[in-house]
Amino acid sequence: MKIQNLFLTILLFVVIVINPLNAATYTINQNDIISLTTGYVNSMTEIWEVVSTVTDKPLKITYSIGTETNYDYLSIYAVDNNGYTNRILRTSGTESGVVSAIIPNGRALIKFTSDGSVCYASNPTTYWGINITFSVDEETSINENLSVTGNSFINGKLGIGGYPNQSLYVKNGKVAIQDVGATVSDEAYNGGLMITKPATSGQYINLVRETTYPWSIGTVYNTSTFAIGKGYMSDAAFTAPFFNIDTKGNVGIGTTVPTAKLDVRGAIVASAQIKASYELIVSKNDSNIGGTIILENPTKTGLREAKEWKIFNMGGTYGNSLQFWAYDSIGCSSGGMCSNRFTIMDNGKVGIGTSTPDNLLTVNGIIHAKEIKVDLTGSLADYVFSPEYELMPLQEVESFVKTNNHLPDVPSAAEVKENGLNMGEMQNKLLQKVEELTLYVIEQQKQIDELKKQLLEK
Repeated sequence: MKIQNLFLTILLFVVIVINPLNAATYTINQNDIISLTTGYVNSMTEIWEVVSTVTDKPLKITYSIGTETNYDYLSIYAVDNNGYTNRILRTSGTESGVVSAIIPNGRALIKFTSDGSVCYASNPTTYWGINITFSVDEETSINENLSVTGNSFINGKLGIGGYPNQSLYVKNGKVAIQDVGATVSDEAYNGGLMITKPATSGQYINLVRETTYPWSIGTVYNTSTFAIGKGYMSDAAFTAPFFNIDTKGNVGIGTTVPTAKLDVRGAIVASAQIKASYELIVSKNDSNIGGTIILENPTKTGLREAKEWKIFNMGGTYGNSLQFWAYDSIGCSSGGMCSNRFTIMDNGKVGIGTSTPDNLLTVNGIIHAKEIKVDLTGSLADYVFSPEYELMPLQEVESFVKTNNHLPDVPSAAEVKENGLNMGEMQNKLLQKVEELTLYVIEQQKQIDELKKQLLEK
């Protein structure tokens, strides 16, 4: 490719060393203009090294290139004091712009490569070569603070404290977004954003509202878990974040060691619904109350209307049980509804109206049922009609009743009061007495019939 009118303008105390490939070395003093014309060279490579004598300001490079796209390239590298390079521009085709070597001493390396397929004379309206101007960036000082009033535009990468390898690179520093009137110190901010990388933990962000106790987002001290909480995550005392994700993907709220996909150590309030496709575990560090689920209906505002139903996993003085409690909007302290409605003991006993059921189902109140079916443990009382059954003589029945004040084989009032009434057993006893009465009536009827016969014979 032929390159016409390659301009290198050196301004404001800049020294440029030009090293074209296989060419001599040129030293150019300030304000000199170089016009370099090269003939047709196949697979050409041109390299220029630029060093500024102004050490407190970066080197500004203005470039304009008109070459064949994807065949001819202009590359610009920033060079540090140890000779290491970092590419800050690579372009091809028709482009123009400004880049800066944001490093001490303003050193840069410019490299142009061509495959030799383009000749300026054959198509001057499309391919016209390259033009590069070097100057000191008077608006920026490396050793002084930078203050910008108005809009700013950076076409390239910005490095603060080190070489930029990303669009924005901050090395060994902090970034603060400061509220108006807030005072920013090294470790605490009244308002804003701080990004740090402590040696004992991963990167984290402090969203600061209080001067000494910020909100933090990042990895917890000396761990690889992600968390959101109050305090500095570089501090070993940061052990109780509000939100935590461990390396297995388990999420913890109120705990740093979640044991399930979602582990909540505290109350859960849901305005709509909570749905668990696998399991829902709610725990609380209280031996009496344990984990609690609250179901709230805010439209229930009247007295004796259960605005809240609470489900407790009870222990201790409440007994080992699952209990359902109802609360109205007034609450316990003001004499409102605050009572247990349903209890399931750990041993399987169920209580309605009582928190201490003594059988599989204990109801402290009236049961209204359309039908009750009872399975007997023994045989029905039809055995009374068996020929082998010994019917107690009525005289003995009379004597037993006078002595005990209840029928034989029937529990006394004192026994029922103490032990309750077994419905199935009692129904069978009553059937037994009805059948015995039937036998007594049959026997008496026989005696009456015999007496009638004897009277008629006389």
